[in-house]
Amino acid sequence: MNTVDGCGWPSLHRAALSFDVKTVLTVLEYGAPVNMRGPEGRTALMIASQWGHCKMIRTLLKAGASIGTADESGLTALMYAAKEGQEAAAHLLLQNGVCLPPNIF
Repeated sequence: MNTVDGCGWPSLHRAALSFDVKTVLTVLEYGAPVNMRGPEGRTALMIASQWGHCKMIRTLLKAGASIGTADESGLTALMYAAKEGQEAAAHLLLQNGVCLPPNIF
């Protein structure tokens, strides 16, 4: 189930954007790679983080999503959460092993 829609979005990304955990689990069960890249190199974890969907973030992390991956612009899931003011999502990512770069402050 690694299908891509007409805009270049993988089925996993569309499922993550729908906030439907059951659909995401189904897509993963059918073989979609959890770290598959969509447009601009974004992952489903980045999308869930941007929208602050903590249940989706937990689901993707449990499925093996890479927490420190950056997109083509150099943004990570944590950066998307922070950029959009998603404090709970940012906190969840930090609790699950995101490391801050040494020169962030």
